[in-house]
Amino acid sequence: MPGPRRDPDRRVPVATGSGPHPPHSPAGGATRDPDRGPAGGPADAPTRPTRPTPLGTDARLAVAAATLSALVFLACHRALIDDSYITLGFVRNVALHGHWGLISSRVSNTATSPLNVLVLAAVTVVVRSPVGAVGIVEVAAATATSLLLGRTLAARGLPRWPSLVAVVITVLNPIVVSSTGLESALAVALITALLAAAVSGRAGAFGAISALLFLTRGDLVVIPAVLALGSRQLWPGKGRMLAAAAAVALPWTAWSWWFLASAVPDTLLIKMDFGGWSKLGHDWFFADGLVLYLRMYPLATTISLLGVAAGLLTLGGFWTGRLRIRLRARPPQGSPAAPASAPFALLALAGVLHWGVYSLLGVAPYHWYYAPLVATLGIWTAAVIAAAWPRRRALAAGLAAAVAAPVLVFLASLGAAWQVMPITTNWGLPGQYRAIGHAVGRAVGAAGVGTPGEVGTIAYYCDCQISDSFSDRALIMPMIEQARDGAGLEAWLWRLNYARAPHHLDPLPTVFQMSTSPTSAGHKAAWRVVTPWNPGVVSFVTMDGPFR
Repeated sequence: MPGPRRDPDRRVPVATGSGPHPPHSPAGGATRDPDRGPAGGPADAPTRPTRPTPLGTDARLAVAAATLSALVFLACHRALIDDSYITLGFVRNVALHGHWGLISSRVSNTATSPLNVLVLAAVTVVVRSPVGAVGIVEVAAATATSLLLGRTLAARGLPRWPSLVAVVITVLNPIVVSSTGLESALAVALITALLAAAVSGRAGAFGAISALLFLTRGDLVVIPAVLALGSRQLWPGKGRMLAAAAAVALPWTAWSWWFLASAVPDTLLIKMDFGGWSKLGHDWFFADGLVLYLRMYPLATTISLLGVAAGLLTLGGFWTGRLRIRLRARPPQGSPAAPASAPFALLALAGVLHWGVYSLLGVAPYHWYYAPLVATLGIWTAAVIAAAWPRRRALAAGLAAAVAAPVLVFLASLGAAWQVMPITTNWGLPGQYRAIGHAVGRAVGAAGVGTPGEVGTIAYYCDCQISDSFSDRALIMPMIEQARDGAGLEAWLWRLNYARAPHHLDPLPTVFQMSTSPTSAGHKAAWRVVTPWNPGVVSFVTMDGPFR
């Protein structure tokens, strides 16, 4: 049996938490501390005084991650997509007015990520700018991802530096960057924290982080469920895990059910009701949505999927190899130890299963829905690079460059002041919607105005009473009633969820109506909009009224 390996954070030999690792496991790599020089050399030899300590390595990687994230945010902060401004509308009202809603006159429960709103609102209370708060949270998410993943890699006897590769292909991934302001970067950081808790066997922390993922977006519970089932070191503490999860998730869930009349956000019902998108002569859903993005944004999407593709290829090889080992007769000394990269492979499997579950829901292919797949497979790809580094440095460096360099070059090529995100599904450019919002705000004052379809940016900048399914629950009451009136378990769950919701609400009175039109003729006001989502098409956001 191999001797004990050296813990990268200590200078005394310790046994691993998940059993011995072969010195040269094909998937796990060498078990010596890769930050300290060749195997066999004393870790505390005075001949290597310039070697960075683990703390120094962590600091360098964290500073690099924070710097890259800050630069990207400074470039993209004027190009936030419309859904990001729905979040920011909630953030502003919560932070500055103590009101949960997109507009000031109506309570609504359409913030898909309550945790993201609460985190951004807490920062906004200090900095007084929701957009500025987004930048702080994005940088913090990148920094946390680097630190947590670097230490998790080290805990498995792997080098820390690929954690920076992971930040580039996850937090800075064009798909994730294109959803800046939404919960994507926060989800990446929490997934990394979840993995760290699983590897260290901290069941209580694992449960608490699982609940935070649930509050980030309900569908993300698939990932901790898979990790919990596959991480035996967590099983003895399952009671602590469940208690911690309940302690974190139940307060918000109960408050939301009582005061917002729905335990889960209304967006779950709205997005399921919307179905797919008709575009390019085909109806697109989440399951095949990446093909749509490859056709609409071939360069940005291809670069976004480099880490995913590398992860899928190596993940298939890993699990095939593990299956072959399982099928062989047991050696006399017992079952072979799991390789150092095994927890990362389990996380990647959880991401693939999450994609499968979401595909079954039949929802539209919003690009930020793919962030969990990008995160889990990107982290796994970084682990593969780390495992290969001790013995096959050229291969590891080549893979790292192949997945990370195109992302950095692509983002740099977009310049220092983006006008639009690399991937967007909006009908107008952010700057156009900002101008429309300011103009509408001046025109309507305190009067109600009907939505043109995309509501986030216009509502944020007009700061007016705009009527939309995301701002006025009265407009989705038919959906709620239909869900409650059904039969079977699903309808029972909807009835339980909406037990405190009324059966009728009066809609917000409107005296102006906005719409999207192919022409400006015949309208009181009209603004020209274009978008890469509909290349070559010019349309108009129009407004008519007042109607008394």
